[in-house]
Amino acid sequence: MVGAKLRELAYVSQQRAGEPICCTAFDPLLDLLWTASSTGSLHSFICPTLDKYSVFGAHPSAVVGLLGAAEGILSVSSEYVRMHSRGGVSMLSFRDEDVLGITCCDWERPGAGRVLIGHSGSRISVLDLSTAYVASSVSVGQEIAVMRSNGRLVACGGVGGDIILKDFRTMKTEHTIDAHPGKVSSLDLKGDLLVSCGLTQRMGRIYCESVIKVFDIRQQVRPLSHIPFSPGATTLRFQPKFSSIVLATSASGAILLTDVQGGGADFQSYQVDCESDALLAADVSSSGELLAFGDSGGYVHVWGASEHALVNLHSLPTELPDIVQPMADNHICELESFSDVFLPPSNDVPFSAVDLSSPIRVGLPPRIVGRHLLEQMNAHDFVGYVQNPTWRRGSSYGSATRAVAGIRNLRQTRKIDIKGQSALAQRTSVTVLTTKVTGKGSGQNWLPKAYRRVEIKQSQFKLKYEEFDFSYYNKTRFAGLENDIVNSYCNALLQVLYFIPALQAAVTSHVCEREFCLTCELGFVLHMLDLAQGGTCQPNNLLRALRQIKEAAALGLVEGPEEWENSKEKSLAKRIQSFNRFLLEQIHKEGAGSVDPEAPSPLPSISNQLFGTMFRYHNKCRGASHEDVIQERLSFQVDLQYPAGKPNAVRPSFAELLEKSMCKQEDMRAWCPHCRAYVSLQQTRFPCSLPEILIVNCCIQREADLYYWFPDGDYTPTVESGKAGNPINGSKPTTSGIQAARSNWLPFRVEIALDPVDHSVTVIECGTEDTKDGGKSKESVISGSADSTTSSHAVYELTAMVAHVHDDFDTDKLLQEESEGHLVAHVKIPPTFSDSYGGIGLASPGPGLSPSTASGKLQLETTPVVLRGASTTSDWVLFNDFCIAPTSASDVVTLYGKQKIPCLLYYSRLEEPAVDKSIPASQGLPAGPLTIQPVPSGSQERSQASPISDETFKRLIMETRAPQDSSAVPKPYTTFLPFDMTTEFPLPRMLLGLDAEFVALSPAEKGTREDGGEYVKRPARLGLARVSVVRGEGVNAGVCCIDDYIRAVEPVYDYLTRYSGVSPGDLDPATSKHPVTTLKKAYLKLRYLVDKGCRFVGHGLKKDFRMINIVVPQAQIIDTVELFHLKRQRMLSLRFLASYLLNTNIQNETHDSIEDACTALRLYEKYKQLVAAGEFHDKLLEIYRYGRKYNWEIVKDVCETECTQVDPIQS
Repeated sequence: MVGAKLRELAYVSQQRAGEPICCTAFDPLLDLLWTASSTGSLHSFICPTLDKYSVFGAHPSAVVGLLGAAEGILSVSSEYVRMHSRGGVSMLSFRDEDVLGITCCDWERPGAGRVLIGHSGSRISVLDLSTAYVASSVSVGQEIAVMRSNGRLVACGGVGGDIILKDFRTMKTEHTIDAHPGKVSSLDLKGDLLVSCGLTQRMGRIYCESVIKVFDIRQQVRPLSHIPFSPGATTLRFQPKFSSIVLATSASGAILLTDVQGGGADFQSYQVDCESDALLAADVSSSGELLAFGDSGGYVHVWGASEHALVNLHSLPTELPDIVQPMADNHICELESFSDVFLPPSNDVPFSAVDLSSPIRVGLPPRIVGRHLLEQMNAHDFVGYVQNPTWRRGSSYGSATRAVAGIRNLRQTRKIDIKGQSALAQRTSVTVLTTKVTGKGSGQNWLPKAYRRVEIKQSQFKLKYEEFDFSYYNKTRFAGLENDIVNSYCNALLQVLYFIPALQAAVTSHVCEREFCLTCELGFVLHMLDLAQGGTCQPNNLLRALRQIKEAAALGLVEGPEEWENSKEKSLAKRIQSFNRFLLEQIHKEGAGSVDPEAPSPLPSISNQLFGTMFRYHNKCRGASHEDVIQERLSFQVDLQYPAGKPNAVRPSFAELLEKSMCKQEDMRAWCPHCRAYVSLQQTRFPCSLPEILIVNCCIQREADLYYWFPDGDYTPTVESGKAGNPINGSKPTTSGIQAARSNWLPFRVEIALDPVDHSVTVIECGTEDTKDGGKSKESVISGSADSTTSSHAVYELTAMVAHVHDDFDTDKLLQEESEGHLVAHVKIPPTFSDSYGGIGLASPGPGLSPSTASGKLQLETTPVVLRGASTTSDWVLFNDFCIAPTSASDVVTLYGKQKIPCLLYYSRLEEPAVDKSIPASQGLPAGPLTIQPVPSGSQERSQASPISDETFKRLIMETRAPQDSSAVPKPYTTFLPFDMTTEFPLPRMLLGLDAEFVALSPAEKGTREDGGEYVKRPARLGLARVSVVRGEGVNAGVCCIDDYIRAVEPVYDYLTRYSGVSPGDLDPATSKHPVTTLKKAYLKLRYLVDKGCRFVGHGLKKDFRMINIVVPQAQIIDTVELFHLKRQRMLSLRFLASYLLNTNIQNETHDSIEDACTALRLYEKYKQLVAAGEFHDKLLEIYRYGRKYNWEIVKDVCETECTQVDPIQS
């Protein structure tokens, strides 16, 4: 802006002329300018013309701060903090007796939803707008005049001239600057620069200082320069587009634009025509193209370089109110009739024209009040009421109302028009069951509710994710995966991999020492899915390891804030296809226990043996006659290649496309090692062998590619595609292209034969009438290859599909990057899983389906279906995150009007392989060739022993080293005593106390409902920070045996010290005074104890195990929050129970996991004592009566008299 010549574009007065303008602020989303007057009213103007948009009263006194937000405008006065919509609707009003005399405000961070407030008492308070609650308050030491934040530091300018810099996360004072002799009148922060201006006193009078002071606020604060400004600066603002350009204004109307890093050498000065009024407020738009000023005369001035200047670079369109045209006046005299009055056109029938003999629907029928109620009725004025006879003191809220609901809702019988009612029911049923989606060139289809994405919209005051009823969406015995975490798009692929028995057996028996090993984490996830039958799981640890692998971020596989979100692959279909390839390649690298994860192992891996296909590439140089270059490359999936150009009426079959994709010939320009230059090459690719599981990448990137997936007649080909019957790009004609309409294009079985002599591949579709291919029958094709072996010939059956589903159908954005949608998986359940889980039957119809729909559309088929290659019975299940429902084979190949697009296909050999279980688990993946043998059926044979050996657990227990203090003398930890594996070996049913602490890695993501209320779109991402295990029996009962602090591999957003007891630096091995280990090692210790059958006692173990990402059988969990809980009543905190039952005061200043685990063990001992004495129920009622009496607060004097003692556990 310094190089552009500025001028005044417009000026206008406020609603009431003469009211001084206290604050100005540009809107962050719309092209609006907000101003606030000294009387508390807010005005908005459309920029840059300054047309009036809205005006409303916000405060009873002068406004001291304006902050723009996405929801509206936040204004602050000396007593109130209020949020209004842009039209003036009140959204929030906050007032607190402890937060009065407000002088300034600013956002803690842009978009964080927390406001910093400076008020009387020399304090700063942090107001959380989502809860309307003061999150924290800290003293500054001086009265605050101005305050600004840059997202990392908060600068507070005081009336004494000092500037205090505080870290907004800890509110600790970082620096104190003696900046001015008098009050700091304005300051601003940007990056590492701070500019300020203030007041001074000369000859007994107060003046504005004639300099602008610039400071460098890096590690050591130092002044950079003093920029002269003779009129005296009153307001300072950094220019958003540049890092060092500052706008300075004075009360006389003089403005200065200067580069503070250049010492003020480059500057521009202007004068605002205020007509002797004082210039009080100024602001710069986010685009940097507009300046706004407000004066004491009530005038608003907008400056810029041109009339086309923008407020924001990407503003939303400004919503203007509808203008209601006034009705024309009708003048009549007393002698004229009212029928002569002109009425506006309307479809409503006047009441005077209604046939009084016909019934008129006016709502619900009248209620019936019984005679016994009328006899008991008490009348007061004109209101009669009857006391509810079912109400009892102490009963749950709403129980009395529900008991008399039948009496209150008793109504007279309505006279029903049978004919009209039947027509209405018919129209209603059509509307509900046929949600039509009409696309371009497609038929009429609908997307079943089982495919819809279910989002958990919790209220902002109910942040517990456990309150959501997952069982409603899953009536099967399989476990689902939750979709409220980042990178949850992987859920569909993880479900597919779980139902591959050979892969599951291999990865669940793999344990290595790498911190971020995807093979280990995948095995842990599959183990959780195996245990949590009918429940839900979270693959947190797997996705955490994925975020730490650089290759995953480079491929755009990682979702999340900031740099990950900017670099991720926008197309969800491409992202899941890339993730499938990356995961199998990473398992191949980590195979056979390789020490270096970057170097591929020379031994075969499980991914190589199941999915690997070795392709041989012949590169022939066109410009020379030297020998061909032959290379071999390993690939884990086949990318389906579609004909170039537009499709025509003759479409190739799936087998033809797969055949050309496996054996492909193309021309390219590449490096020739013989010519030592980039030359034109002809590359021919040929598979040397066939995998056990063939993965086909559908690669649907154009609408023309999607055309091939529709059955005949469902998709109209383009007229310009070509003449009917002509081959596409040299493809041979096929009889399938001219046959009658087909039921589905995707076959359920294919047969593939390799000819190593001719370097050709033959693919035919099994179970079809089209058994000819170029004059050969299916039998002749198979017998034509004399050297046909298992590696060169196989019959594959479709066993899984990953599909991209679009809930909101939009043809224009169907295959574009901004079309997000979600992923689902169709899996054909193997017989081993069906036998282990006892079938796939539903206890009730699936979610959102009527009984007729469930029986017809999503139930297992028991009759033959007319599908090519499909079996006579269906074992297919649809996995939609945690929504799981049986489906049919015909539903797998149905695209529902292009709302379901296939991404990955999994074809398995009819002879299913398995991993040799004789391989020791400690060796990880097999060290030699994989032995293929049949998988035994039954859950006992399918489940494997713990992969963690006793030697591994002993090494993990003893490897914790003592930290080094300043004297370099090792000092043992005093908080825990590890297991002595010779005398106290973990045994089944051993009693252990457990507690875990967490830190916040990212804030919660919130959204707004249609009614304006907020809901938690994605809860705050928590990370395990500390886990403690305490012995509950034996000689050392009450002594901690494991106390691990988890090393932080990601930046910590909030340590939650008040609730976790973890302080900054505790999770860093270089600075921590505690035993710091990796998350994986802590997991392996707990997993070993779980596999040994140990019982765990704790308070709120459900959340602890959820965040540790481990599934523990219910028989091994003893949760005191459930033991001391009265049905349909609130949960009791550990601190409250310890104070009442144990007369112990815990968690005074912060939490300690060892203390909490010991307290839970003592509560369990108290529980057993009360149950043995037969006093438990009475004591529980006594606890709840005490809690209600004292509002669940701990009263020390009462506790000492009412609570009973319990013998402490021996320690």
